[in-house]
Amino acid sequence: MILDKKIPAPELEVENRSSIEDLDINLVKRYAETLNIGLEVETLDEKNAINFLKSKNILENDKPTRYGLLCFGKNPEKYLNYQSTIQVSNEKDMDILKGERGENKEQFEGNLTDIIDKTLAWINQNIDKKRIILDNGDVKKRWSIPSFVLREMVVNALCHRDYDKSEKVFLKIGKDQISIENPGLLKYRIYKNNFIIPGKTDHPNPFVAKYLFKMAKAEGEGKGFTTLLKSCLSGYIDIPIVTVDFSKRVKIELSSGELINKEIKTWLETKKYVFKIRLNDTDKIILAYLYKARDLINNGKFIINLSEECLDSKQKISFVKLKTNNLIIEDIDGSTKTLRLCDELIKNDYSHELLDLFGQAFNKLDAQSKQILSFAMQFEKINTEFSARKLTSLLYPNKLEENLSEDVARGIRRKCNILLKNKFLIRDDNIPISSPKGNLRINKKYKTLEIKPIKKASNPPVQKQLWEG
Repeated sequence: MILDKKIPAPELEVENRSSIEDLDINLVKRYAETLNIGLEVETLDEKNAINFLKSKNILENDKPTRYGLLCFGKNPEKYLNYQSTIQVSNEKDMDILKGERGENKEQFEGNLTDIIDKTLAWINQNIDKKRIILDNGDVKKRWSIPSFVLREMVVNALCHRDYDKSEKVFLKIGKDQISIENPGLLKYRIYKNNFIIPGKTDHPNPFVAKYLFKMAKAEGEGKGFTTLLKSCLSGYIDIPIVTVDFSKRVKIELSSGELINKEIKTWLETKKYVFKIRLNDTDKIILAYLYKARDLINNGKFIINLSEECLDSKQKISFVKLKTNNLIIEDIDGSTKTLRLCDELIKNDYSHELLDLFGQAFNKLDAQSKQILSFAMQFEKINTEFSARKLTSLLYPNKLEENLSEDVARGIRRKCNILLKNKFLIRDDNIPISSPKGNLRINKKYKTLEIKPIKKASNPPVQKQLWEG
C-alpha cells in the first residue's frame, strides 16, 4: 500500500502536534543550496519557502512531516521520542558479539545531521587508535576501524531504520570492535539466501536517504554495503557480520583486523593438496572471505555478497583465476550470482578414508575423536606434522586462538594423547616435542601393528580392552 501510495510511508507521516516553527531555517537554506535552489527568505512562512517545503515533502498541510522534523527539526525528539535518538556505550570489557550493551552510556538527540556529527565525535574519543608510520617517518594515530567506514555504518542505520517504531539506535564499542543495532528488517529485495546484494537500493526511507546523500553524510545512494565489502577486501576490517533477530532489529558488527588470521592460515595450509596453482595474497583474501562467509551463514548470519562488480582490478584477476581453476563456484539464482568454495575446500569429513585405514576400530571412537582424526588427515595429505593446538583452532573456527579456554585446549590434548596410546596417531621422532608446528602424524601403518589392549587401573571392575589389534 505504501508502494502504491495508498498510505504514506512512515517518513512522510504528518506530525500534527508540531508546526513550521519547529523547523530550522538555516538547515532548510543549506539543503536548498545543495540542490542549486536559491531560497532568499528570512522566515519559513514566506510564500516561496512554503512552496519549497511542500515540494520537497518537508511540509504537508502546513504541518511538518516526520522526514521534515528528522532532517530539519530544531528539537525533533520533542515529537518523535526515540526515533531521533542514538544511545552509545563505551564499555571496554563487554563482549559485543554476545550482544552485551555495557554500562557506560550516553544519548544523542536532535536532527539526523547533528546525531551523526555527535556520534562520530564520540567514536573518535572512545575507539581504540593504532599508530602508523608515515612515509616521512612521522607517527600518526588513526582509528582501528577507518572513519569513512564508521560514518557509513551510522548513516546506514539511520537510512534503513523503521521510523514507525519509537525505539533507539544502539551503538556499542569494545576492543577493536564496534556494532550498531537499529529497529527494522532488511528488505527482501536486497538479499537472497542470507547474501546481501550490495548496491541494490531499496530504502524504506528514500527521502531521508536522499537527504543524507546530498548533505555528504553518506558515500552515495546504495553504496553502504559496497563500502563495507571493499573495506574488508582491502584489509581495513574483518568480515562484516549482519544479524536479523525476531524482534525486528538489524545489527551490523565490525572488527578491526584482516581476513587472513591464524585460523585462515591453518585452513589454507591443510588444503595445499587442493591447490594446483600458486596462490598470491589477493587470491587468499577472496578465499578467506568465502570461507568465513560460509561459516557465518551456516550460523544464521547475513553476509555481503562478493560479486565481481565490487572488486578492484587485481581482485578481478584473482576472481577469474580462482573460478577458472574451479576453486570457487558461481551459483546463479535468477539475476543474482553468489560464490562458494569448491567442495574439497570445505570438506572436513574423511571418515571413509579413515575407516579404510583403521577398520572397525575407527567406528568405536567417540564423535570428537573421529573429528580430530578427520582434521589430522588433512595434514597427512600434505605430508605435514601437526600439534593438538592446530587441531583445536580447526575444531573451533569461530573463536580466536587467544580466546580459547584452557579447558577446551586441554580436552583436545587429552583426546590426542588417548589416540597416541591407541596408535591412531604417532609422533615423528625426527621432530622435537617442543616444535611449535607439532610432531603428530596419522599412523598409516596401523593395520600392520600388533595393538596391545589398554587396561584401566584395577579397582573394580577391570576393563578388558579398548581396541582390537
